Amino acid sequence: MREVPDFNKDRWREFISSQEALFRSSVFDHLANYFEDNLYRADRAGDVMPVISPNDFNCPGLEIIQGLPAGYDMPCLITDGKPEKGYLFFCAQDPLRNWQKHAALTVSTPFGIDNAKFRNSYKNYGAFWELILRFVKAGYGVWVTDARKVWTPDYGRADALAPVFAEVLEREIELVAPAKIFAFGGQAYRSFVKTSAFERVIGVQHPSYRAKASWKYEGATREYPDSPQGRLEATVDRYIRAMET
Repeated sequence: MREVPDFNKDRWREFISSQEALFRSSVFDHLANYFEDNLYRADRAGDVMPVISPNDFNCPGLEIIQGLPAGYDMPCLITDGKPEKGYLFFCAQDPLRNWQKHAALTVSTPFGIDNAKFRNSYKNYGAFWELILRFVKAGYGVWVTDARKVWTPDYGRADALAPVFAEVLEREIELVAPAKIFAFGGQAYRSFVKTSAFERVIGVQHPSYRAKASWKYEGATREYPDSPQGRLEATVDRYIRAMET
């Protein structure tokens, strides 16, 4: 099992206040406890996700998602003590719930990083987690969030909330004051256009993008075993090269 550094410690309570334009602050106390309690469980696959009640909405605009399947990923902070090099800002695209059929606003974390099964995968989720670990070991704290804060299958309704999402994103950047900002995928990158930080954003490939198998070996300086672990390491090293340019 791959190690878990400090999860939502350090300045997480300060940074998570950026989400209060969406939901009441008390929501995050409950969610933080839930995700920390389940961090090491290997039997999470069948769990019912926690739900945010409309009574806890802090944004009147969120009323338009009522009656629809919807998702929200609680941003997370991964550190190992006090980060010596400051913080990195990892921005994923959206809290996708295309398998969800029931009407509720369910809550997870970006790339399911609270879930041991996902963290220990050799595919997309595992590569993303290993990438976080690499930067944490290098002395950074990593703030992980989504660009589109709330997902719903009715994209028209979600698009109507774009100004609110941009406001929250701007507040996150202000609080985290990141050394670098990385947007994973084109949708995430474009979400920064109307923020003050757009010129600083580094766009990188989304982990779920089906690139050619050779992509992970471009610019490689070593050989990798032809195994799940070897391919994972090649993928993470490829991201590091892209992110350091």
